[in-house]
Amino acid sequence: MSDKPLRELPSLADSRAFWQILNVLIIVLHLAGAYAWLRYGVSAPAAVLWLIMLGLHVLELPMAFIALRGHSVSLLRLVVGTLLFGFTWWVPARRGIRGY
Repeated sequence: MSDKPLRELPSLADSRAFWQILNVLIIVLHLAGAYAWLRYGVSAPAAVLWLIMLGLHVLELPMAFIALRGHSVSLLRLVVGTLLFGFTWWVPARRGIRGY
């Protein structure tokens, strides 16, 4: 165990690698869901989950606008990043993690 108090330990939410791993997993989910939808239609559970995920990302747009107000993020980048990755894109951008 570390001798540092918990408040001094780095937060996982401040780790760029953590958010990048989540975004890679989301890309895999997008690919699997799109494949299932194109191959089997909405009868495939993976396609239904993918469409639900896309719907949730659309619903996140107002939160992303509020969270990134005052940051120098273009409207196009905000919309595309949120639609593709959801909160795993705009939360690190809000926290000021480099590369987002």
